[in-house]
Amino acid sequence: MRTKHTGRAVRSELTQNGWCSDMVQSHTSWTWRLEPDSVAAQDPGSFSNQSDAESWLGEAWRQLAESGVTGVVLVNDGKDVYGPMPLSE
Repeated sequence: MRTKHTGRAVRSELTQNGWCSDMVQSHTSWTWRLEPDSVAAQDPGSFSNQSDAESWLGEAWRQLAESGVTGVVLVNDGKDVYGPMPLSE
């Protein structure tokens, strides 16, 4: 006899066991692509979530602009999420 599982019940069980959050965090990479790409600016590295990436940009955008960065693109696992976003006041 097969047991019917709803998507919500399965997601709830996975989340309670910590599987979903572990899989998402270990497989997701958020980065900033700096434009133009030839500037010598601080390498932002990668972030485990969008919120951390955006917080970093909020703190670093002035320094990036002073280094010659004119815009940024938020990238998640190699796919553009949004941008280019200009760095100006």
